[in-house]
Amino acid sequence: HDSRDFTSLSSNTIYALHVDRAGRLWIGTDSGGLDRLVGTPGGTGGVRFSNVSTEEGLTSNAIYGIHSTEDGALWLAGNQGLMRYDPANGTTRKFHREHGLQGEEFNFGAHHRLADGRLVFGGAGGFNLFDPAALTIAPSPAPPIVVTSLDILGRETPSTGPLQLMKDLQLNYEDRAVTLEFSAL
Repeated sequence: HDSRDFTSLSSNTIYALHVDRAGRLWIGTDSGGLDRLVGTPGGTGGVRFSNVSTEEGLTSNAIYGIHSTEDGALWLAGNQGLMRYDPANGTTRKFHREHGLQGEEFNFGAHHRLADGRLVFGGAGGFNLFDPAALTIAPSPAPPIVVTSLDILGRETPSTGPLQLMKDLQLNYEDRAVTLEFSAL
């Protein structure tokens, strides 16, 4: 790592190396995120690295394990869940304990791809075993929005029931300041 050269390796400590189906070498570091080897020693420009980190959407800059799938995506284990990084478009999908993970922290070297394509990532709370081809990754639905408060001219408006069930609101020309508070559930 050379802090003066943004094309150098992002960290001097490497936790994981992986060659994907396209022959690209991916490097998981302890604090710099995910690096990809670019160039060759004898080629124009020599050896350099491109980097993906939390600035580009990863949840963690510590990458303990890397595996690629048939569709070209990379599965990354870190200290803040699992990540599915798509090098083709630069998007990252994040998975955490609420998605069924054993915990947020995974362990260095505790990962394996089984012969049938399933992936295993281990951490302090056990391990996660899954088939990435069988996952349906749908966009998260928008949360419901509810009105929690209504003020007219700085005074809370009395209501006969929950504000989210109010059908209409009558205002007159003197009601110049209306404040609505709402929450995403």
